[in-house]
Amino acid sequence: MQRFKKIVLLILVCLFLFPLNIASTNLSSKAGRGVVSHRISGCDYFIVATKSSYDVLEWFGGHDPDKGDYLVGGFESYGFHDIYDETADEDLRGWTEDYDLTKEDALEKLTDQCG
Repeated sequence: MQRFKKIVLLILVCLFLFPLNIASTNLSSKAGRGVVSHRISGCDYFIVATKSSYDVLEWFGGHDPDKGDYLVGGFESYGFHDIYDETADEDLRGWTEDYDLTKEDALEKLTDQCG
């Protein structure tokens, strides 16, 4: 009888944890991916071109990305984000100044920030 209770408990735990595991893997699909398309020397701001728009980010530490680097992270929302640079295999910290912009709007914001 004791063994039966342990088996039932194990099954219940597995049934409870499995959906949580599936939910946590779906969070990674919300990470954006894009390429650094514009960078101005001496300025901490840069533009990331994503599949459908442009994002303006400010570098806040870690690896300093270069033009052409592919970045992955939750940068398609406002605020601070930990971002992975696939090209350099390094991590960086960035602030999303603005996102979901046209190329023209992103270039204007970059010019405003970098003078």
